[in-house]
Amino acid sequence: MLRIDNIVLFFDHQEIVVAEAACYTVEAVTSSGLATVWFTLALLAAVALTSVYENVAAASADC
Repeated sequence: MLRIDNIVLFFDHQEIVVAEAACYTVEAVTSSGLATVWFTLALLAAVALTSVYENVAAASADC
């Protein structure tokens, strides 16, 4: 689990799930523009970390 302020990312071996409730919380406590920026950064981090996870999993499977 990765926490960026109120955005929580859950990493699963099948896909990434970004908690919607946390995103709504971000939108509620910040301006909509700032919430969009944080949400976008969280998604980019999730994609990058998933790519790393998949590469490690593939390397482990090859051993």
